[in-house]
Amino acid sequence: MKEFNGHILSQKDLEDILSLSKPQAWRVYTGKSKLTQANKKIITYYFENKTNKIKEADEAIDLWISKNKSLDERVHVTKLSSGSEVSAKKHFITCPDTVLAINAINKAHRETSNDTVNDILTQAYFDLISDFVVDSISIEI
Repeated sequence: MKEFNGHILSQKDLEDILSLSKPQAWRVYTGKSKLTQANKKIITYYFENKTNKIKEADEAIDLWISKNKSLDERVHVTKLSSGSEVSAKKHFITCPDTVLAINAINKAHRETSNDTVNDILTQAYFDLISDFVVDSISIEI
């Protein structure tokens, strides 16, 4: 991966953004060919546009989350971001044992500073709540 004005740029990005063939993109990626000024402007515009889209999607998802939050311990709202979308899900936990397990996971999460343990606890949390989705939203970037 190469850096371009603070953004990570792969060979695949060069193919997609500039419609270059694989060999052309490889030559640019490896430095054997240089980007034209016009291509640099296109890449700059692409990342500026993508940054704005990510910000707008984040704001829309945050608004949805604020409207779906609840003081009820059975209601959980989660947000996930990837390179191509931002999404959120509202979960309504109907099983009392699952609520107890989630509370125990959250307590353990707060009490540990070990990254590996936190990763395992986070995965366990998402595994527990995954069957209780009652609403969701997803915005492609």
